Amino acid sequence: MGNPDMGNLKQVLNQAYEGKEQARKRMDAAWDERRRLQKKSDSSWAEVQTAREAMNQAWNSQQSEWDQHKAGREAISKRIEFAKAIADRAYADMSKSFELASEAYSDEDHAAAGHYSSEGREHEEKLNNWNGEVKRLISIAESLVSPSSSFHSYKSIYESKMAAHERVKAEYQRAKQVHETAKKEFQAAQEKFKTAKAAFDKAKAADDAMWYDKDCLECGKKMRVRRDWERPSDYCKECWATFKRRREARNSNSLFREGNYVEFKGKKAKIIRQKVKIDKGYVDILFDGDALKNSGGDHGHITIDPLSDQVVYWRERDQSKNQANINSNKRKEHTKF
Repeated sequence: MGNPDMGNLKQVLNQAYEGKEQARKRMDAAWDERRRLQKKSDSSWAEVQTAREAMNQAWNSQQSEWDQHKAGREAISKRIEFAKAIADRAYADMSKSFELASEAYSDEDHAAAGHYSSEGREHEEKLNNWNGEVKRLISIAESLVSPSSSFHSYKSIYESKMAAHERVKAEYQRAKQVHETAKKEFQAAQEKFKTAKAAFDKAKAADDAMWYDKDCLECGKKMRVRRDWERPSDYCKECWATFKRRREARNSNSLFREGNYVEFKGKKAKIIRQKVKIDKGYVDILFDGDALKNSGGDHGHITIDPLSDQVVYWRERDQSKNQANINSNKRKEHTKF
């Protein structure tokens, strides 16, 4: 087994990663909402600007109309005052003439009385004319209607747009705060992930250093083993599986039972079970010489693989163990016993 702490560190790393990704999703969602409200706020502000411009134009138009109205009324007022002044003068002249005419009649100065009476009637006619002009000018002044303005309507629209913008602005500020909070949470989760990853990477590097390659003694395949294993295997998993299948094949065949006697090369031979550290499932047969003795003696030796029914070891009676050989041309011939 590897370092058991690696599993715990991996779990902590995975949890930190999930926490970081969840925080990222919350931050991204908050950013999207913030951006949406930013655009909405920008749009509402543009509407406020448009409404303000329209209100200002209405105000300027109203001021221009009122200035014209005021100028018109002032001009009429001046003309009325002028006409009234002339009428008052005519009235004074008329009164003076009739007064002089009355005095002349009292003095029986008929010529002077007639002159002043005629002069008074001229002044009276002048008075009537100017009084008529005053009435006409007053009628014109009274007909001057105050200009109607759309300013208040545009002002109401502006105030409505501004209130709507303030509401959106408040929403944006709240969304901004949510995003800033989510951003801080993500940064904290990211730091936690970095710390967990650094701890895992350090432990993994130390754990990787504990592994090394070793050749399988059976097939030569590279195996990964650890330096802290008390007894690392000399065989790979595949070979262990082959050993098991070979033992099962041998043990399931009554012919290969230990102590059985068989005929080999026309002579009696004996199946034995060698005392080995690892039982690989082979079938060992002793033949010639002292093969039938319980132990020791001089004899030949072959080993058969019960899975393939092939000879994997062959030593004649007169050969040493170092001289053992397999002749592929004789395999099938000598597996028949």
